[in-house]
Amino acid sequence: MHRLRIYDIDGTITKPDHDLWYLTTRSLSEDISRFDQYIKSWKQNLKDGASTYESSKLMMEKGIECISHQTTGKRNI
Repeated sequence: MHRLRIYDIDGTITKPDHDLWYLTTRSLSEDISRFDQYIKSWKQNLKDGASTYESSKLMMEKGIECISHQTTGKRNI
């Protein structure tokens, strides 16, 4: 069983428009349009009153799934 723990002291993961996590993860994604769709859905869920922690955890998991397993140090971030 894999466990993902989130420590979001400064809000860069759980608050929309704090773009460091978003820009980093997006730049490593194999399918940027799929990642962007996940972001759109996450923001809508938060607007609709979903749990910030649970929604953000799910978004992080989906973001990690989008990252290429072939990522090397040659890509620009």
